[in-house]
Amino acid sequence: MRKNNIYAVILCLSILLGAAAPAHAAGTSERDLAVKYLTDRSIYQGDAHGNLNLDSSLTRAELAAILARVNGDEKTVKADIEEFTLNCYFSDVPEWAKPYVGYCARKCLMNGYSMSRFGPDDPVSPKMACTVMLRYLGFAETDWTYDTSIQKARTIGITPDQGLGGQTITRVDMAVVIYRAMTYDPKAVIGQTVADGSGLVSTVPLTTKVLDGSNMAREDFSQQANPAVFDDVYTRAAYNAIRQSIVDRDIILAQNNSDGFNIYYNYASTCATAETRSAMVNVLFGVGTYYRYSDNAEPYLSNYYTYPDYFIVTPSLPAVYTEANAATEELPRQISLFSCDADKVRWLNDYLCDRMIYESKSFANPNEVFTSNVPIKGQCSTFADIFKYLCDRADIPCYIISGENHVWNIVFADGAWLYVDVSVNVQIPSHSALLLSPTCWKEDGDPKGTAFAKEVLVPSSTR
Repeated sequence: MRKNNIYAVILCLSILLGAAAPAHAAGTSERDLAVKYLTDRSIYQGDAHGNLNLDSSLTRAELAAILARVNGDEKTVKADIEEFTLNCYFSDVPEWAKPYVGYCARKCLMNGYSMSRFGPDDPVSPKMACTVMLRYLGFAETDWTYDTSIQKARTIGITPDQGLGGQTITRVDMAVVIYRAMTYDPKAVIGQTVADGSGLVSTVPLTTKVLDGSNMAREDFSQQANPAVFDDVYTRAAYNAIRQSIVDRDIILAQNNSDGFNIYYNYASTCATAETRSAMVNVLFGVGTYYRYSDNAEPYLSNYYTYPDYFIVTPSLPAVYTEANAATEELPRQISLFSCDADKVRWLNDYLCDRMIYESKSFANPNEVFTSNVPIKGQCSTFADIFKYLCDRADIPCYIISGENHVWNIVFADGAWLYVDVSVNVQIPSHSALLLSPTCWKEDGDPKGTAFAKEVLVPSSTR
């Protein structure tokens, strides 16, 4: 990743370097601006006579030294020359360049031609120049290769305006590439639209996002929630990522593609720990059935490998429930006839009890339950999943809870969270024994996750 602090340390052996700069400042060419930017930071240094030799080519050994400076690590290299020299396993590298080549080898910034040959005196080609700077910026080598590096560099705007041609790159053109890479702002790149977590909808498809470990969201939704539900695992950043997608669900769904992803929407995101992400997967499982919420990542991330526990939350409408959706199309209208939430929940409980029979170890899905002419058998988890489906259809906040050998629901009705266990209710003639209750007869297997989920669905509901 790009570093902000560049150490101005002079190499023992003078390296002749020069650069070019963007022609945006009045009276100053881009080349002049780039050269000044790099010489001010001692990244480009003159020879014994102060000459930069800008029109000359650059050698691979010289490039290795420059990359150490660009990354702000020359002090580190010079402080441990012996260690970095040992990392230079190439037999053709001169003594002065070995620690820099060893540094680049360790950081995977440059490769040799073979296990023993580096080619220190070979001139740097445009492809080689673009490759090392794309690696510096953290662009994963998944959508570009060495052979397409110039095209990728041009796409993100770090090549000179006049382009890069020929077999070698001049020091001045290399300076332009370095300068543009070090001042790279993906939001300013023409032809690209950056995903920024704002929750805004772009007029054109979003095309890039470079991760830097930051949490992104339109606002801190967690300020609306009970602070008691947050800790090192159930974090505010994870809450914001989930809550924003729930709030913006209909906006996102309106432009979802076949993969359940909206390429126009700026998803909130977080770089969480593996433990947090695992906990969020469990929460998301219990949050949606008719609507599905999944931990995911944008397909256009350039450096996802750097933050493997990064995630966004993508809502979708599972196509597998098409038949059930058609069969329950009138349900929202029917539910709207009731004046209070508790009556709506009771009606949904009876509606499901009329269509199912409890049987341990039996499974069913909404399509079977709502299109069959006979009651369908199902175990407790089936009842809980399908009741959650009905609550989603009726826009009633509902969550699936799991305990030891049992699964049930909790709903937010008339200002309070109440437990519903339809798999038990169906076995009672009146369907009312455990219909709605502020307490539960079973122990929640993940009370922290349930409390967090309650706040995700209804902020401040657990205070």
